[in-house]
Amino acid sequence: MNKPKLLFVCNAGRQRSVTGRDLYEDKGYQTKSCGIRGDKHRCVTKEKLEWCDIIIVMEEEQRKFIAAEFPKEYLVKKIITLDIHDIYKRNQEELIELLNKRVKIKCV
Repeated sequence: MNKPKLLFVCNAGRQRSVTGRDLYEDKGYQTKSCGIRGDKHRCVTKEKLEWCDIIIVMEEEQRKFIAAEFPKEYLVKKIITLDIHDIYKRNQEELIELLNKRVKIKCV
């Protein structure tokens, strides 16, 4: 069975989503990461949403943004909200623990 393609989304696409991307890439998943604002090359796009099987957002804010900006893609994708607030640095141990716990329970 093929593992789903995972798109991790946070606010700026620099800390939480990158950590999730790297963590699950190491577990054998195809992964990408992005944010809802900030640098253009890091922002969520229609193409990234079409590529993935599952969208994993860190907070409800990102889910709402995707629903508003990309309604067609939003309606056909499985979206998981992890409730991980923007208080962690990239690869911070506590962030990795939360990602392992919450993503595993919800989609792996």
